Amino acid sequence: HTNVHVYNDQFDFYGQSDNVGYYSMDLPQGLFSVEAWHDGYNPAFVDTIWVDGPTNLDLYLQRMQVNGAVWGHVYDAENNAPVPDAEVLLFIPEMPIGYRTWTDSSGDYWLDVQNGAYRLIVNHPDYQPYRNMDVTIMDDTVQVDVALQGFDGSIFGTVRDAETNDPLRDAWVFI
Repeated sequence: HTNVHVYNDQFDFYGQSDNVGYYSMDLPQGLFSVEAWHDGYNPAFVDTIWVDGPTNLDLYLQRMQVNGAVWGHVYDAENNAPVPDAEVLLFIPEMPIGYRTWTDSSGDYWLDVQNGAYRLIVNHPDYQPYRNMDVTIMDDTVQVDVALQGFDGSIFGTVRDAETNDPLRDAWVFI
């Protein structure tokens, strides 16, 4: 499915196309920007479109040219164990060109990409995020192995009713 983002200074709307490429969003009246992206394609952008009723906007994405690849192994820095299911993001700063994948059960990943200077970010809920600000692809394949560091501390406790001291089930805690 193609991802569609419609936004302005006040609103952010996200959606996806269906299996025939159709998308639809209910919006308030106003001036919006639109972006759409899909794996293997360059994103499409519309800087401004006025919406004051049903408005047709067909979006055309061009296939992305693949010039090289980034691959590597993600592992635990303390014990060298592979880290499966880590999210790997590779993107060009200030541009909507990016790639995303997850590591396999062996901690390995592979991304076919076009030429460019990228940032690499690796996320996993059990580790501190990894950021590499300089991955350059110029008609080549680049290996970037990533050692993820665990967290230095933790926070824990019980959420309770202030008057009765009873524990509160399913309370959200934001840090």
